[in-house]
Amino acid sequence: DFYDLKFPGRKAAFIFPIANLFCGVLINFFMTQIAKKSSINQRIAGTNVIIFFMLIMVPIVAITSPNTLFGYVIILIILSLLGILNSINNSSVVGLAGYFPPKYMSDQNAGTGIGGIIPNLLRILIIVFIPSNSDQTDGKGILIYYGVAGAFILVCIAIHYKFISSEYAMKKIGINSSSKLLLYAEATVEKENTALNPSSLEHDKRDDVNNPKGGGGGEFLVVFR
Repeated sequence: DFYDLKFPGRKAAFIFPIANLFCGVLINFFMTQIAKKSSINQRIAGTNVIIFFMLIMVPIVAITSPNTLFGYVIILIILSLLGILNSINNSSVVGLAGYFPPKYMSDQNAGTGIGGIIPNLLRILIIVFIPSNSDQTDGKGILIYYGVAGAFILVCIAIHYKFISSEYAMKKIGINSSSKLLLYAEATVEKENTALNPSSLEHDKRDDVNNPKGGGGGEFLVVFR
């Protein structure tokens, strides 16, 4: 394995996935609090942007700082953060799909499965045709792997913004384009007023941009911005 070659004796191929999975599972216990303090765009597109840059950093650190404790620790930290960001991203995509017909949840699950199959197939092809233990090709295969993964992430970011800003998506979620730019400021003020005096909430004012399922409109506006 590429990382075992770069960090011999440190069991990188065993430790790195454990750190990634452990942090990804752990953050799920705090997902509700995260959702209340961040928007859907931050949790989907925002995490994807950070993931993109982190993915690029991983092979660069491994290639530029091989067989060093510094490089090993930096990659371990990056992979741990990637586990956290992936969990936040996946949970948010599932939550967003819940606002749409069942077909969208099915498509989301299919996309998750494909997203697991394609990288593994790509990795197999790279191992077969570009062995990482060759002096001439050392690091080339892993750069191709992470480069393709980064390209997919950029595509996902573009698709997310195109979809979320469409009239269909805003209609399903309960947001109209004329009020879109005012959602955050209005919801923040209303949320603060509600916390101080719940009886002063102006229900009729919020009905224009309220969650079509009813209830929790102010919270919804804060989260979806």
